[in-house]
Amino acid sequence: MAYQVKVQNGALDEHNNNIILRGVIDSDSFGAIQVDWYQREQRAISKLKGMIAALKAGKQLPDIEIGVRGGGYTERSGNFFIHHSCYVVDGLQRLTACIRVITENPQAVVRLGAMFHFNTTANWERDRFEATNGGDGGRIAVSPNVLLRNSADSSQTVATLMKMCVNDKEFVLRGKVSWGQNKGRTELLSALTVLKTIGHLHSHFGPGKSNRYAELMRACDKTIMVVGVTTWRANLREFFGLVDQAFGISQIRYVDLAPQIKFGFLRTLAQVLADHSTFWIDSKLVIDRRDYEKLRGFKIADPGIVALIGSGGGVNPMLYRELVNHMNSGRRTNKLVKWSGEAADGIMPLESSRETDGNEGRPDFVDTASPAESVAAAN
Repeated sequence: MAYQVKVQNGALDEHNNNIILRGVIDSDSFGAIQVDWYQREQRAISKLKGMIAALKAGKQLPDIEIGVRGGGYTERSGNFFIHHSCYVVDGLQRLTACIRVITENPQAVVRLGAMFHFNTTANWERDRFEATNGGDGGRIAVSPNVLLRNSADSSQTVATLMKMCVNDKEFVLRGKVSWGQNKGRTELLSALTVLKTIGHLHSHFGPGKSNRYAELMRACDKTIMVVGVTTWRANLREFFGLVDQAFGISQIRYVDLAPQIKFGFLRTLAQVLADHSTFWIDSKLVIDRRDYEKLRGFKIADPGIVALIGSGGGVNPMLYRELVNHMNSGRRTNKLVKWSGEAADGIMPLESSRETDGNEGRPDFVDTASPAESVAAAN
């Protein structure tokens, strides 16, 4: 039977009733190791110079982990021949560096150790990928955007947002949201930034202002059930459509020079809308044409406003006040109204400034799950 990957000097081990193979990957088999959807993208070769230099100097990189989609193998003279498809779980960048060295010099001696897990599935590999800790030896933490993307099968919020970003022609952010390790050329916002903004926008109806991606995702899943998926999608189109018509999103060429898509502005604008009943019919966001025109006149490029947008921390109370006062300026009637029925005064409610671990919002949305720390996958 033809084999997929050859492993030299292999030895079998057993852990939690699972068979594990440890050994050195034959360099001729590097190209047979596949990459599945849960992985982040390969880093540019320029970012792997340290690894490549170490390999050329005869050094050995730390072992990688590989999932084998089956249990078949044969053994001959200490060499193991694996008969099923193999997928890199942890160590994509190390594998990439090894392939680069071999490509440049087929006679180079490159030793890359590996631990092979048999009878894996894509979901098991994804969980292992996310649980692998990193942070040393030049390893790069996995972006929360990748972790969110990998959670689409378990989160209605993430699944819905991903579909909008890919297929919704009415959504101004279609094709402009990054779900990978790094932003692509046409991507303006990270998935995490969009999800955090959504959390603030719907914070009157449920939780959603956590800084931790796992709690944020769970909180938004609770809120989307209250608001309803159809209304939730419409609210996203309305909010980012407002930003687009007021300041422009579609034609942005230089992200660093576009304060309207900075998280500091997006979350503050979202919180202003969330805190005032003026903008809502039940749970649906409805922006009057006058408010579109009014926001367009906000001097977002003013150096003082730009400084407030970039100030960091939670929702900026000074920027919040500037936005409310601007929306109210020149109006004798139809000024903004809080949910309490009081006239808007630009003073941000205390609960609006808090970014918690997912328990904020209505008292019936208490998240009893233990907080999950952000993970850093060593790759």
